[in-house]
This record gives sequence, structure tokens and C-alpha cells, in this order.
Amino acid sequence: MRVAWLLALAACTATGHADDVDRVRTAIGEAWRDHLAAVKRKDAFGVGRLYADDIVFIVPPGAEVRGRKAIDDMEAQGLATVEILDVTHTTEGLRVYGDLAYEIGTVVGPVRPHGKPASVVTFHYMARWKRQTDGRWRIQYLVGQPES
Repeated sequence: MRVAWLLALAACTATGHADDVDRVRTAIGEAWRDHLAAVKRKDAFGVGRLYADDIVFIVPPGAEVRGRKAIDDMEAQGLATVEILDVTHTTEGLRVYGDLAYEIGTVVGPVRPHGKPASVVTFHYMARWKRQTDGRWRIQYLVGQPES
């Protein structure tokens, strides 16, 4: 599994005009910061703003989740059962092609399920971001794998 991630990361170096890639990297970083802050506040509306209306979310062992309503329901259920303590996001690779951006990243930090002790969770993912008509970047496809 690690070899696949390393190969994907090597293929996902920034492309396009440097200033465009820098702007997109900044926008994606801000979107993740807003998302993680909303998770800590247990703000379901703010959590959902990371995702496009046509989101496809695939993270084993869960079922594939399609559409904003389904992802909002999934995130609300997660907020009700887990406390996120101090999670950080890292973009490890980014390619930008016009209104699409492909990101490889990691989210790491302590998570505490209700009634259980906290443990550090590492979540690796690949995401396709799409610039929306309002200019915001939102995740359209996310495929991830939590580390066990």
C-alpha cells in the first residue's frame, strides 16, 4: 500500500502556472482549515461546505456515499459520535488543470469516540477538487484509507 501512495505522490507534483497552483493550494488549504474548524465546533453546515453537490466519497470499510445530502447525513452522524481534538491537514501533492485540481493529502490527529479513549488517526486520501461557479474549490471525488 505504501508503494502505491509513493508512486501516486511522485506523479502528483504541481503542474500548470506556478501562480495558479499557488492560488489553488492556498484555496484548498483554507477549505481544509475551515472544514476542520467546523468539525471541532460540531458545525454540520460548515463541515459540509468542503464538498461539491455531486460529491462521491469512498472510504473503506464504509459504503460509497454520493451526493451532498448523503455526505451531510454521514458527517452529522460522525459529529454526533466522535470528538475531533487537534487534527492537522497536509497537502502532499497537487496538480491543477483549469477548473480541476488533484490532491494527495493526509489528515492526522487524535480522535475520541464517545465513551472511549482518544487515539491518533491517520487518514490518507486522493481528492479531485472542482472550482465551483462561485469561484470556491470543493471536493468532487474523495477516495481515502484510514491507517490502522
